[in-house]
Amino acid sequence: MSNHFRWQVPGNGNPFDCKLEDWNNKKMSQRSIGVLKYINEKGSVSKQIFESDIKDYLYKLYEHKNNDSTPAHFYRPLEFIGLIRNFNNQLSLSIDGKNFLNSILHRQYSSALDFYILQMIKTKYPNTATKDIHLNLFPFRIIFKLLLKYNRLPLLDFLYKIPYIKDINDIVNYDTLKNNNKYEKWNTWVLSYLVKWDILATDGTYIFITSTKKDYIASLLENIAFEDMFFSEEQSYNKTYYTKKIPRNQKLVTAVLKKYKNKCFFDENHITFPTKTHHNFVECHHIIPLSLSDSFSENLDCVNNLIPLCPNCHKAIHLANNSFKEPLVNKIYNDSELTVSFTNITLDDLKEIYIL
Repeated sequence: MSNHFRWQVPGNGNPFDCKLEDWNNKKMSQRSIGVLKYINEKGSVSKQIFESDIKDYLYKLYEHKNNDSTPAHFYRPLEFIGLIRNFNNQLSLSIDGKNFLNSILHRQYSSALDFYILQMIKTKYPNTATKDIHLNLFPFRIIFKLLLKYNRLPLLDFLYKIPYIKDINDIVNYDTLKNNNKYEKWNTWVLSYLVKWDILATDGTYIFITSTKKDYIASLLENIAFEDMFFSEEQSYNKTYYTKKIPRNQKLVTAVLKKYKNKCFFDENHITFPTKTHHNFVECHHIIPLSLSDSFSENLDCVNNLIPLCPNCHKAIHLANNSFKEPLVNKIYNDSELTVSFTNITLDDLKEIYIL
């Protein structure tokens, strides 16, 4: 089988080589946290500047000796998992990348682990770190869902079977799925630190989700079926997060429609049809999806996180291609009241939600 159809991870080494609590005592973990610190300090930095600066930065911070390592390998594993986003060759920390780093720096390691799991749930192929992988799926959702279904899986599945899953038929036929070529990197890169971090555990023969994280992971995936973990090329424009059942305050909808006089936020000339109660039908849209509530300390179900959209624009903000979406996202950031309630959110944060 071509490597283009095998799950892959970028870089030459494990980004974390110890428990989170011990990150400052191990070189690879130091390097990863140092990379996150550097990008956080810059806010946004070009790949070129990052690659010219990072080795000196790590030497000053941790006395890491300069060597011939490829600087891109310092950030690409973190980009793959989504802690770092790469938008037009500009590197910045993702929403949960910032949450993860802040938790680490405040020694809130359990919280950091939860933010990392959230990013794993969002990781999909292809992404900006694995553009050449010809798959449309969410790898870690599949791993966790299989472990939840079977309770435990043979350890060898992580080397011979799971990294070759390509569509829903492979899930349906999982029990009879043939082993493929050994893929050691999933053991050394992925499985290694997930076990160190007590997300997964192994008895040497089988692998399973630890009791400390099983309920949490199950809660993130309870409304996602295996079929929803695969998508077409066309569907890849639609940002698909995990779905949690979060109650919505319908009174806020009334308030928002009144505030905007039942006009579409993007263009007040978008006329649809009259209803029994309003002259023009529009729908309320949460700018930051409620499904991302675990990533924000603020209440996402608030007036300033809602805008009215005509049905066509509502579909567009979810399903249009990125070039069509980008000016819409710019308008939301510049003209809505979002930043009144979410003072730390950036335009790149919104682009992460809608475009990346």
